[in-house]
Amino acid sequence: MADKRSVGRPRQFDDDVERRLIFDAAYAALRDGGHDFTIANILSTAGVSTRSFYRHFDSKDALLNAMYLRDGEWAAERLLKRLTDAGTPRQAVEWWIDEIFSFTRSPSRAERVAVLGSITGVSAEHADAVTARGRELLVESLRSAIDAGCADGSFVASDPATACELVAVAALHAAGLAVPHQPLDQIQTTEFCLRALGVPE
Repeated sequence: MADKRSVGRPRQFDDDVERRLIFDAAYAALRDGGHDFTIANILSTAGVSTRSFYRHFDSKDALLNAMYLRDGEWAAERLLKRLTDAGTPRQAVEWWIDEIFSFTRSPSRAERVAVLGSITGVSAEHADAVTARGRELLVESLRSAIDAGCADGSFVASDPATACELVAVAALHAAGLAVPHQPLDQIQTTEFCLRALGVPE
């Protein structure tokens, strides 16, 4: 009995290569057309089939979410690696802020930052959970630095968790990377801001 032939064209690329081609094409589509890009744009640029796309992603929203988390994991790894070499908690916080600003100083990184605007701009399905996870990845190393500084007396914040959130909000907003966050306590926020302005307790 003759062997059965597989239906359809044979695959050109393995899973990892397909995903990389799709990601690269999606970044190019974002750069050229903003968040109005289509799956057809991606397929054309990537040189992969519709079947290849849906093998990895259920929709354009799923692709945007995956891109966002992929970049969040990359950024978190970079932050952690740099802050590991910090000599003091203060230096770690300064380096964390510098890294956040570096995301928009570099043209290649700035292109990836466009994903943030896209995922929120189109209200991608599950975007709230994905942006919350991405933000958590970015803030993890900052939280460790502030906790260490409060423990050794370098910082005087009465609530390290709130101090971390406020530093993160200020730095991300100033760098143009503002992402959603949980509302903060008004009294602690006011006290933090007054201390930042040099007002004595």
